[in-house]
Amino acid sequence: MNNVYLKHSQLSTVRNKVLEKVGETIEKMKGLSGNDFIKKAEYFIEESRSSVADFFSSKSREIRFTYGGTDSNSIAVLGAPQAMEGKGNNIFIGSTEPGSIIKPAKHLKKIGYKILEIPVNEFGIYDLEFISDRMNIETTFISVSRINKETGIKQDITNVAKIAKQVSAVVHTDASFGLIEPLNVSKLGVDLMSVGGEFIGSFSGSGILFVREGTLIETLKAGKRHFVEKKPDMDNVLNAVAISEALQDISETKNEFRKKLSRLRQIFDKEVAKEGLDIDIISTEDSYQGIMCISPKTFYDAESIVEKLSMKGVYVYTGVETISDDEKSASHVLINMGMSEQKILSSFTASIGWDTTDEDMKTFVKILSEIIKEK
Repeated sequence: MNNVYLKHSQLSTVRNKVLEKVGETIEKMKGLSGNDFIKKAEYFIEESRSSVADFFSSKSREIRFTYGGTDSNSIAVLGAPQAMEGKGNNIFIGSTEPGSIIKPAKHLKKIGYKILEIPVNEFGIYDLEFISDRMNIETTFISVSRINKETGIKQDITNVAKIAKQVSAVVHTDASFGLIEPLNVSKLGVDLMSVGGEFIGSFSGSGILFVREGTLIETLKAGKRHFVEKKPDMDNVLNAVAISEALQDISETKNEFRKKLSRLRQIFDKEVAKEGLDIDIISTEDSYQGIMCISPKTFYDAESIVEKLSMKGVYVYTGVETISDDEKSASHVLINMGMSEQKILSSFTASIGWDTTDEDMKTFVKILSEIIKEK
């Protein structure tokens, strides 16, 4: 039996088209040195930048390449507020955001910024009234992810942006998850947008930060500099080419993948019914179908489920982690959604990728059923 990999929202597998394009690029760069190498490297980076800009309906000069999703988020969260120093220090951060957003926000708090955590309702949707009621002229920045990597729940980024613009606050979103078709950044209304290549079928270490023209951002205070600001080297060229090709592949296969995603979820539901599995999927009607946060209705330790699945070649993810014999850490996402401790400690996430097959879904449900029924 082949391994079944369902952790794409943690780290995706690299697309075949990406590997092919990178191989072609290496061949074209082979043997070049000095100015010839630099000119060819700059050509590939700018060609990639133009392709990425087309995907997001932006200007090429608004696209900056980074070292991955974490780097993009860090630059945005640390760089934008500090570039507006003196204009206000109120910042809104979603309470269910990933660590790559929450950690830099905590750093800002240590140096004097006021961080307001946006609460979610029981369905994981951010409270827009909370934002509207507390937004004022001291508010300079807000960060809300488009889709949650653990639950697949979508947020209303466009309306968040409309509220923020009432006080001219900079709006950032992480759009790495559920990115299955081109996005129009103008329609979203955001000023900054992160995409981690490691979540879309590109290389780890490849990333994008969209910076709307006119948006201030202090990259030096954010830590790493964007690699396009330095002399281009082979790694930087290949990362730019890789993430550009991943987005191109997403664009070319969007209709096919939507049908596949719908089919895979139908197979999952059918197999669950056939096996008689009594589970909940934590989602809303508008949730991204490719991310399933699963919770058995009868308590079963999520860590144990994940471990037993991995022993049988099926790989999923849980936010539950044992700290000591009598203490566990749990998902801050599910905690903030107000779920019961039993449900939180039972929950794990399976996420579908570009290479997930019908047989993968059948195998996953079959083995999951065997594990739960062992109890």
